[in-house]
Amino acid sequence: MTAGNISLRFWHPTEDLTFLSSMLGLPCHRRWLSGDRRQTPKGLLLKGTYKDSYWASRIEFLAGKGFEEKFLLAINCLVKAENDILKLVQSGGKAEVYLQLPGDINHGMTIDKNSIFILGGMGVDLSFEVFP
Repeated sequence: MTAGNISLRFWHPTEDLTFLSSMLGLPCHRRWLSGDRRQTPKGLLLKGTYKDSYWASRIEFLAGKGFEEKFLLAINCLVKAENDILKLVQSGGKAEVYLQLPGDINHGMTIDKNSIFILGGMGVDLSFEVFP
């Protein structure tokens, strides 16, 4: 059973971000293009259009184990594409590592200063969401 996930999320006002799948070596979990009609993850159409293009990949981990390994996998995927990610951010895009963690489990991991430095150097934000 999946306990949480680590998502790599990207936005850009004009670029089609489909290339991120091959660049990062990760499957796309959800994507859209700037100007596409808004819709729910299940395809229900909503009012309006998306302002920015979006691409996300999700790396899942199990309860009580795998968080540190999967976090390092995400960092390594980003490092492989460091120059391209930096260009994307510098051209008006946004990049984010988004951690969704269950609140009923102690993951007990320190995100070391090297990982934080790597993310910051590429202009990648680090976001957390903990669920009770």
